[in-house]
Amino acid sequence: MLTATKNFKSSVNIKFDLENIDFLKKYMPTPSHAEALHGVLNGFNDTSNRRSHIVIGPYGTGKSLLGTLLAATVSKNINNRDFNVIRKKFASVDDDIHDELIKIRSKEKRYLPVVLNGYEGNFKNSILTAIQKTLAQNGIGIIVPGVMFKILQTVDNWKENYPKTYKNFKSYLRERGKHIDVWRLEVQSQNFNEINWFKSIFPSLTSGTEFLVDFSGDFIEQIKFIIDELKLLDIGLFVVYDEFGRFLQSLEHNEVNETMQNLQDLAELADHYTVDLHLLFITHKHLRHYFSSFNQELQNEFQRIEKRFKLYYIDSDSSTFFRIAQTAISNLYDINKSLFNVTEITNQLRKYPLFPELNQVEVENLIVRGTYPIHPVTLFLLPQLSSLYGQNERTLFTFMESKESNSLYKHLTGKNNYYLPNQLFSYFFPNFFDVDFEEKDKIASLYKGIITKIPEISYPTKIGIQLLDIIKFITLWELCGLQSKVKLSTDFIAFALNVSEVDISEELKVLQSLKAIRYNRILGYWELFEGSNYNIDELVAERSEQLKIDKEKILSIFEESLTKKYFLARKYNDEKSMTRFAAVNILFSSDILLDKHDPNSILSKKNTDSLINLIILESQNDRDDIIQKIISKNDQLSFYCIHPYALETIYDSISKQYIIRNLINDEVLLNSDKNLKKELHLHLENIKHDVNKFIKIFLDFSSELTWFRNIRKIKIDNEIILEEQLSQLMFGLYPDTPEVRNDGFNRRKLNNMQLKAGYKVVNQLLTKPYIQNLGIEGNGPEYLIYASIFKNNNLRLNELDNIKSPELNRLRVKLLKLLNEKNSGSFQDLISIFTKKPFGIRQPLIPILLVALIRDKWDQILFYNNEMFISQLNGEIIFSMVQEPEKYNYVFLRLNDEFNQFLSIMEQIFSDYIDTGNIQTIKPILVSQAILKWLRSLPRFVQITRNLDDELVKFKDEIRTSEIDPQKGLTLLYERFKYSPVNLEKFVRRLNNEYSSFKSELVNELFNTVGVKDLIELQTWIKQQNPIFYKENNLLRSLNLHLESEDWIERITSDIVGVELSNWSDKTKEMFLVQVKNNVSKLEEENTSDNNSIVINFNNKRKIIKKAELSTKSITLHQNVTRILKNGGRNVPKEEVENIVLLLLEEFVE
Repeated sequence: MLTATKNFKSSVNIKFDLENIDFLKKYMPTPSHAEALHGVLNGFNDTSNRRSHIVIGPYGTGKSLLGTLLAATVSKNINNRDFNVIRKKFASVDDDIHDELIKIRSKEKRYLPVVLNGYEGNFKNSILTAIQKTLAQNGIGIIVPGVMFKILQTVDNWKENYPKTYKNFKSYLRERGKHIDVWRLEVQSQNFNEINWFKSIFPSLTSGTEFLVDFSGDFIEQIKFIIDELKLLDIGLFVVYDEFGRFLQSLEHNEVNETMQNLQDLAELADHYTVDLHLLFITHKHLRHYFSSFNQELQNEFQRIEKRFKLYYIDSDSSTFFRIAQTAISNLYDINKSLFNVTEITNQLRKYPLFPELNQVEVENLIVRGTYPIHPVTLFLLPQLSSLYGQNERTLFTFMESKESNSLYKHLTGKNNYYLPNQLFSYFFPNFFDVDFEEKDKIASLYKGIITKIPEISYPTKIGIQLLDIIKFITLWELCGLQSKVKLSTDFIAFALNVSEVDISEELKVLQSLKAIRYNRILGYWELFEGSNYNIDELVAERSEQLKIDKEKILSIFEESLTKKYFLARKYNDEKSMTRFAAVNILFSSDILLDKHDPNSILSKKNTDSLINLIILESQNDRDDIIQKIISKNDQLSFYCIHPYALETIYDSISKQYIIRNLINDEVLLNSDKNLKKELHLHLENIKHDVNKFIKIFLDFSSELTWFRNIRKIKIDNEIILEEQLSQLMFGLYPDTPEVRNDGFNRRKLNNMQLKAGYKVVNQLLTKPYIQNLGIEGNGPEYLIYASIFKNNNLRLNELDNIKSPELNRLRVKLLKLLNEKNSGSFQDLISIFTKKPFGIRQPLIPILLVALIRDKWDQILFYNNEMFISQLNGEIIFSMVQEPEKYNYVFLRLNDEFNQFLSIMEQIFSDYIDTGNIQTIKPILVSQAILKWLRSLPRFVQITRNLDDELVKFKDEIRTSEIDPQKGLTLLYERFKYSPVNLEKFVRRLNNEYSSFKSELVNELFNTVGVKDLIELQTWIKQQNPIFYKENNLLRSLNLHLESEDWIERITSDIVGVELSNWSDKTKEMFLVQVKNNVSKLEEENTSDNNSIVINFNNKRKIIKKAELSTKSITLHQNVTRILKNGGRNVPKEEVENIVLLLLEEFVE
């Protein structure tokens, strides 16, 4: 039976509990209070310490109790016997606090507690008012200057505006035998009795209104006045402001600045002006957090003010919480504890980490025995719920002593069994559906949906009650987010609800079938679940008739489940300072048996150094054949791993996964039920879990796996062994990989910054190979490339025959061997030396090492793309060539003495066209480019005309061959002129003079066509022509305009055919001569016809007008112009009209 014992205080109000000695005697010292107690007491005992304090902590952590204890202690209102009871509690807990208590007790000075709670109005007024009340309660007659002024001001106001009140007031004075003037003098002299008398009669004069003082004077000066007066009495003040956060939350925006200033000044006063004022503000969070809606500047200001105080943090301390619970139960109830099995409960608790901070002895004594009849899971859940949803209304203490429905007291009425965690649901949420949960509390919405949708759970039957208890417990657990601490497994739910595991399993199955809960197989716990109205298995079966899954889709599902896509050759990578790895490749047994598996293709596709082939057997009968096939392949770059189970064992799950994904994409179906999509996703996760387990056999290196490397069966038990085997493989394949310690560059793919740095290094190799550091300055990525390749390997371009790095030296030897044995070939041949064994160099390094290691031979190498010579090489082009080496060819030039001598002659002949700034270009290319440049400098006509003798045409063609193939072009010229270089110079001179010869020839042909012998006769011929023909005859007009110019032939030819003479072709010349003949013939015809033109000499110009009949439109135009001139010219002088006519003649007549 339940027996109520001593009263247990559930909450604290400092104002009312300050003198409750019994309450203070029950205080239990807690570690979370230690720092605050020590700090505040030390401020009283040691004047060098801080006296302004803020205690911060969540609800239910005993902050108010702490304030009450401190106020009672420093006020000296506790007798020695009671004080010793409190003191002794700390003797065995904290020696420092015990000593501080003794010190404060031994001091003569006492401190009056000034207690405030929550919002009590304006900060300054509330502090001063509280001080005045405290002084009055303690019979101390100190009047703040503002009080006297306020009293006299009030009486003057009555006299002026409220005569009736003033008359009543004087009646009170007469009853006391006082004259108004005498009384005013006594108030002005701060007579305590007169001031208190006025305060006492004020309500009777003002209909019950209390006399309040606005304390409009300087706040700090008023506090100083009080402190100084109290100091004379050897008394101090201890201001305790509980629930200070509520005051801050209630502040109006216009009060913030004043409050901040007063708060700061008060802290400064306590810590620097006097030892007789101590402050303790109690809040739930930092001051700045109460102003999150204000601007950042105000928040920062409160943060600065907060630094004026010493801060203490009080957290919920689990072990203390449990001890308080034990004490509370022993104080409140007499419990028969013989009815439960201590050993069984203790053993159960070993399985679940509910109380990790306690050892097993503490668990048994404190949790199992000490807090019975509260179930251990209930005790664990209670503070979690209280901190989230209880605040001050539902704490451990209210739970212990409350007589509300579903409280511990109500539970134990007539019972003596466990209070289970599901019962907390009804205690904390007696009206769950009316609680306004935050939006983030989706669990609450889920619970409401389940209860509404599945009424069977709420039936008042035995099974209905049991099901609802389970739902309530799961809901509470998830509301508090406790799945991460202890998962709601079947056995844990049975333990928490004190039900057998067999019974709870059946009840969980019922709830699962009702779609109220589900078991999360991935995370391993039960959780709330609101399902759809569909039967998912039926949907899958129906859709499976329409959808069939092929091997490609099965493979993609397997690859999704593969959480580890590659393995590293760690030992090799550490030694070579690079990253080599093997990619995991899933394939079917038929791929091997039917020779569909191409390792090289997959290596290239996956961009990997090696392959780990995970083989899925399509039939267990394939195993032996697969093993034989693997051995026969002798694939040196791959590992093969055969899965122990055939595809058929997991096929149904894969098929369902594919079908459910299809259902998830069916918008019409999903729109028919709001919960269907979520349920499908949950089903999908469960099915994926099965597939993941199938693949995990490989990732866990199960002993059932069968491994092969090359032709040998190997044993691989874990990832370390696999990576060791992979390192051995890499050492065997690529022992000569040079060490380049640059993770950002020595890799398969580069980012843009590294790529551009690579371009720059190659450009420096081409242009400044022998300058210190290749001319690279600073510490950018290009310098890191230089340092890691050249500096670290002691690679110097002027000492390539003495390379210190054995790997780089062997690489150079192979490159030179290829060039010497095969002076032309595919660029791929050069790149393969880098990429294949024994070097296996990463692609980004190849352009740099290629140019560097054969830099002394680089100027003798020509590169071609589709048989087109690449005339200009730079870093970007070389990097692109390395990416697609199969598209390019190389030619290595080996130059003999005769050829070099011939090149020198050509260099001399074409010296004006040699690009001296292009020092990285080899001599043959420089000469070839110079010849081409010379040819292109000639007038275009000379470049393209074929009307030359065959030798000159052949010479030009040989030069043009160099444009496509410099080697071939130079060879042709060498073979032709090696014994007669004089002829080469003659050919050059002839082509240089060809344009002048061409112009002279063209002039003669013009003369012959016109029928003159020289320029003088041509001028005479022009003058003989009728001026009227200048207008229409192009030849005559052009000759008349340009014949006086030195370049008259260029101008005339341009006028006639519209093409500059230097850009003519042979066809253009033919067209010109034809047009000249036509113009001359036309002139001859017109000279024989009648003269039908009018010639006007005007302004030193000859104007020719051809006679013509006017059309109707022209006649109308003439009439309009005449009318305009006549009508508009009436007021205009005749001379101006004539000039208008002249202007029209000038503008319209040619």
